[in-house]
Amino acid sequence: MAPKTIKLKEKVILKLIKEIRERPCLWNSNHEDYNDRLQTITAWKQIKAILKIPDDVLRIKWKNLRDTFKREFRKYNTESLEDYPGKWTFFKYMWFVHEPDYPVVPVSDGSLDSDDSEQNEGVKSEPMESEYVDETAHEEQDPMPVKKRRLSEENEYDLMFLKSLAPYFKELDLMRKLVLRSKMQDMILNELAAQASQNNSFKTS
Repeated sequence: MAPKTIKLKEKVILKLIKEIRERPCLWNSNHEDYNDRLQTITAWKQIKAILKIPDDVLRIKWKNLRDTFKREFRKYNTESLEDYPGKWTFFKYMWFVHEPDYPVVPVSDGSLDSDDSEQNEGVKSEPMESEYVDETAHEEQDPMPVKKRRLSEENEYDLMFLKSLAPYFKELDLMRKLVLRSKMQDMILNELAAQASQNNSFKTS
């Protein structure tokens, strides 16, 4: 199953939020280790080991959670957590993104604050998807429209692909970089022109 099609169970999402909150290098722009490459890689490896879920799934889910929180925050212009009138399930647990020192919001079943005994029982490092996928997840848990969410995820994959080319690009000297950029731009323009031509042919047929 592709990462963008995976819906995590609520308990797993709460664990993910808890583990990320404990690692400010992943979210707190005022922290000294924020965006430090070594620290962030280490943090994601730790979370992956704890949750037993592929890190690409976790990263995408965290981005969706963060983006949804910011969107809800702007939508309701919320000054305090108590004033939030929306229905997004995870808003209160994500409040620390806005207010880093805010106390941890407790969970009724203790799934966010308590230790998971499974971690000490030899759980497989690569679980079956059914161990963390919520097949009955309701769409209202994520207020972002499906179409916009898909576009956002597609843009994320495009960006990840382009970033994967960066190490090879850095190996080139300045002139070769300029040549490659020119070729890439020409290829994109050609594909856009071909796409426009094809779309026009469909409209006139």
